[in-house]
Amino acid sequence: LYLTVAKAPSPDINNMKKLADIYVDKHPQGVLFLYAVDGERSSFILKTNRQNKIDCSTILKATMPIVGGKGGGKPD
Repeated sequence: LYLTVAKAPSPDINNMKKLADIYVDKHPQGVLFLYAVDGERSSFILKTNRQNKIDCSTILKATMPIVGGKGGGKPD
């Protein structure tokens, strides 16, 4: 497994989800941390293939309070 960190070209969460899905399709062994900043607001997605043994939701729930945010979503 390997981690890729990337800034999204737009803070639109639907576009960010599409980008994350494309990444996982092309890199099934990868983990993507995708972020966007829009003024005072930041958005984050942590995404991987379901077959990988990483629970992205648990990781975000544990780390997002550091930046005043909340994590959640599906394990992948």
